[in-house]
Amino acid sequence: MRRKRLVIALGLVAVGGVCGLWWSQPATLPSAAAQSRSLILLDRHGSVLRDIPSESRRMSALHLDQIPPLLQQAFILAEDQRFYLHHGVDLRAMVRAGWQDLRHARVVSGASTLTMQSARLAFGLDRGWVDKLRQVVIALRLEANHNKGEILEYYLNHLPFGGMVYGVGQACQVYFATDCARLSASQAATLSVLARAPTALVSAQQSVALRARRDALLARMHDAGSLDDASTQLAQAEPLTLDHFQPVFYAPHFTEFMQTRFPDLQGRVRTTLDATLQRDVQALVHYHVERIKAKHVNAAAVLVVNNHDGAVLAYVGSPDYNDVQDHGQVDYVQTQRQPGSSVKPFTYALALKSGYTLASIIPDMPRVFTTLAGVYRPRNYSGRFSGPRRLREALANSLNIPALYTAMELGPEQVLQFYRRMGLGSLQQTSEHYGPGITLGNGEVSLWEMVQAYLALARQGVSIAVRSLIDAPMQTQRLLDPQVAYMLSDVLRDPLAREDEFGRYNPLTFDYPVAAKTGTSTDFRDNWVLGYSGELTVGVWVGHDQSQALHQVTGITGAGPLFHDVMQRAMQGRTGAWPPPPAGLVRKTICPLSGKLRGPYCETAVSELFVKGHAPTAHCDYHRAVKVAHCHGRTRRLNYTTLPSEYSEWQHSSNLPSLHQVVQQECDNQAVILSGDVGDGASFRRLEILEPAANSLFAIDPTIPRERQQLAIHIMRPLSLTSITWQINSQTQALRQLKP
Repeated sequence: MRRKRLVIALGLVAVGGVCGLWWSQPATLPSAAAQSRSLILLDRHGSVLRDIPSESRRMSALHLDQIPPLLQQAFILAEDQRFYLHHGVDLRAMVRAGWQDLRHARVVSGASTLTMQSARLAFGLDRGWVDKLRQVVIALRLEANHNKGEILEYYLNHLPFGGMVYGVGQACQVYFATDCARLSASQAATLSVLARAPTALVSAQQSVALRARRDALLARMHDAGSLDDASTQLAQAEPLTLDHFQPVFYAPHFTEFMQTRFPDLQGRVRTTLDATLQRDVQALVHYHVERIKAKHVNAAAVLVVNNHDGAVLAYVGSPDYNDVQDHGQVDYVQTQRQPGSSVKPFTYALALKSGYTLASIIPDMPRVFTTLAGVYRPRNYSGRFSGPRRLREALANSLNIPALYTAMELGPEQVLQFYRRMGLGSLQQTSEHYGPGITLGNGEVSLWEMVQAYLALARQGVSIAVRSLIDAPMQTQRLLDPQVAYMLSDVLRDPLAREDEFGRYNPLTFDYPVAAKTGTSTDFRDNWVLGYSGELTVGVWVGHDQSQALHQVTGITGAGPLFHDVMQRAMQGRTGAWPPPPAGLVRKTICPLSGKLRGPYCETAVSELFVKGHAPTAHCDYHRAVKVAHCHGRTRRLNYTTLPSEYSEWQHSSNLPSLHQVVQQECDNQAVILSGDVGDGASFRRLEILEPAANSLFAIDPTIPRERQQLAIHIMRPLSLTSITWQINSQTQALRQLKP
């Protein structure tokens, strides 16, 4: 009786132990969301850009229907021929394996089913007897909660293939450089036998053993009806070749940017990048940097974006990612640098929003600006000053003084805030820090930000977030009236308007419309070109990795040729069409000097765009005419130019004829003015001092006798005036009788 109770107790303990073991073990496979998957970045057409391991493993989960049936069959025949017949544990295989192990006194074959192997892969089980028992229990529980397809899919996606490679999806790429759907029968069989001992078999890939195992499996596939006679013979005759694993690593800076910007991405992710264009742009960057390397250039970056949807098509962060000496791993698309004059269009965009027109006259004259850093005397790139300039000319020729004047008129704080709204968020200092020099690019921004800002101009004032994921939503916002954006674009694509500074033929010239702007930072450390066609926006930066000054390299000579070649390549297969002008714009014929409607004495005229209702209504009064008598014995009409007083000194040194110069040159100063503005027939009634010019400064030279230092005074008078009284320093001078 006592023994019977002991047996019952032991039985109950055993049953309890079995039940405890059963219920203590996992019953379901980890969900797909919990699986650790590598990130495979694809280009817009599905080509692999980079395979980024997750937790030291490369794995790409495929759905079972993405794994060809032939590959599934090969693994089942190689690992578990009775997979669809057992319920997780194959007792027949276990008996056979045990007998073989006893017979040879060593482990000859295993009896693990695909379900048991899935349990080991899912829950990290070892190969000892305790874990083997757990493996059996888990396999039985898994079969009770999953169908065969789910178990097979998990197994094929998690099977290790050596190194960091996990799953058939990665193995196909690593060993055969193709997708699983494109595997041949021979490759499917080879992959199936490799799973047993990938490291050993790959190291001896041409061995008779590997080929024998492949051919034996192909024979079993034939016997199972998966292959016919001809297919089997062809597969067995196929050469046994395996690719040495070289991780795919195209567009390195772009893929690193993607990994940083989207840290939670997993699996196969399609980006917007065009791998073919990326390859060609990378080659162009490398070529152009090598071409001007002697001028202290060793770094460059390019970003190409589609205007329609903001998609990044090419992203080159440096000439050579693997160049350690020149810091090739630095991503200059994201690095902040001074943009120089490439930000000027945004100052003028604000000006046009604030009431300026493309015909507004802005002075290009010497001027001193006071900033927190001290007194600033800016110069134009050419070193010259050009007097009154229309806004179109000032922007197209990238003149510094007009840009500074405009920024001062608008207010540096308003300019800074507008830059930030356009996308230049890196400008984090105060407006007092930048001063009016912000319009010359004394802040620091990235190429990414600059392309984002120019994209709004290309899209007629509607900003769109630059996108790098193919399925990312498009986020848009109107920043400028379409009329303002179109007028700016019209200036930036006008080769005649920029001819004074850049010449007629330069890298910004194309056979189709392209709006572009150069930029060169202080001391020639950075040079840029930003521009766009009707379909693409391209940004180029060229410089030195240590921010050292370049040798005689500007935006037009450094970044310009690279911009030209990149735009030409990117536009292949595209129409080059330019968007039509928006409603609300009108054209008027104006005087190119005054910006007003063409007057009767203007010798030239240009056509200009205006927002409807904001075109000038007054006619030019810079160009005038007088009728003179006694000019070599006859009466003549003489044309001359008169400018506002702030341009008097400049006019004196220029070729624009003043009234005094015209009379002196044409009539030897002997003529008598009969009337002014002869076109309207009115009598000339004004008294005007022609020379010296207003605000002129004179100095007495102590080395020259006083009587030889005289100042000539010329006036314009009506005929009725026969005498005048001069007052100098409030003292009346002698009366002078005037000759008729």
